[in-house]
Amino acid sequence: MIRVCTHQGLSDHPSEQYVSYSGDNGRTWSGSKLLGRYKEIGDDTIRYFISPWLDKHKGVLFLFWHEIYMRHDDVLSGLSGRKIFY
Repeated sequence: MIRVCTHQGLSDHPSEQYVSYSGDNGRTWSGSKLLGRYKEIGDDTIRYFISPWLDKHKGVLFLFWHEIYMRHDDVLSGLSGRKIFY
């Protein structure tokens, strides 16, 4: 199993994301590993959000990496400044 945890102080402002794994169906978990953290570039901020999606029929796990560019760390400006990778 895989667990992705997101820390955010404000709505739509992911600060850090961590991943941990379980080989015994969730009874115990590995230590958390940092996946991503926001970056400040001048007055602007790039925030990252990772979301897993499992295709059960094909047995494939996708990790979607969202990169959100926010002018002055404003959420509404991030609506037009998003890129998604997988």
